[in-house]
Amino acid sequence: IPTQDGKSETRCGVLFRSATTGFASEHDVSVLSERFHVVVILDLRDPGAKVTQPMAAVYPDTPLDEEVSEEYPQQRRRVPIVNGRVKREIVAALGVHAVPRICAWWVLREGFRYFRGALAYVTRVTGSSLAQVTSRVVAPYQRNSAYRLTITWIRDARGFANLYYIFSTAGKQAVFEALKTCTVVDHGAVLVHCESGKDRTGLIAALLLSAVGVSHASIIDDYFQSHQFGLSAAHRERVLCLTEDEWPSSDAFSKHPELQMMYGAPKVCMDEFLNLLGREHGSVEGYLDFIGFDAGWRERLKSKFLVPLGTKT
Repeated sequence: IPTQDGKSETRCGVLFRSATTGFASEHDVSVLSERFHVVVILDLRDPGAKVTQPMAAVYPDTPLDEEVSEEYPQQRRRVPIVNGRVKREIVAALGVHAVPRICAWWVLREGFRYFRGALAYVTRVTGSSLAQVTSRVVAPYQRNSAYRLTITWIRDARGFANLYYIFSTAGKQAVFEALKTCTVVDHGAVLVHCESGKDRTGLIAALLLSAVGVSHASIIDDYFQSHQFGLSAAHRERVLCLTEDEWPSSDAFSKHPELQMMYGAPKVCMDEFLNLLGREHGSVEGYLDFIGFDAGWRERLKSKFLVPLGTKT
């Protein structure tokens, strides 16, 4: 990916992003290690998220303060983006009855076919337990209020822009640790992942690209690479573990943009987020300074990530 000044481009093979590695087989781990030379797996999920035995054997959990070295090259570093403060701010921003209203609206709008999928999504994002959510959903909520709330946060792209902004501010220490880890690994590659590979992972990828001088348009295009996977059967089956009956039809995806926002990665979501960072911090670089990933860190990242334009890597 070329930088905005036209002098450099990103180096191939030093950073990969993906959906969850929670179902990785022995073959998958071998490909990461031997073909892609992945040294560090940066796991942005919650601390207790699933890791398979083959993955744990090759990429054991390692404390963040331990140096990445040639002697002990392969490791998993857990940097949960969605901490307690992030969860509280999401719920506060949505409103006290947001979770049950969103679920109620989905039931009213689409029928029970999509209820489990919506329920699973909002419980995971907000940190509410299944019991907490279902106990409230049975209460009689008005369809219109639920619809307006959902429109504000899902159908309106600013919902996801606001979500990413909460990740990046309430979770700023985790964001800094993630960017730092990607910078200090000076041999081999880093694989960054969360669950679907588009929200937390998309945020870190966008900040890394911005830090080395890639244009917003190119960052948005890179984020959009996750869109088709997000709407695919592979995402439904392998990541969300939903049945076909619990998944929106292609016609539903076409009619309801909020479904694409929730499961896919439309360009407008990242565009709104980058604009929001600019408004609140003056620029993305201003935000990076705010969290401590200053010019010194960014220069170090550039020395690792960039090569002269046209270089074959």
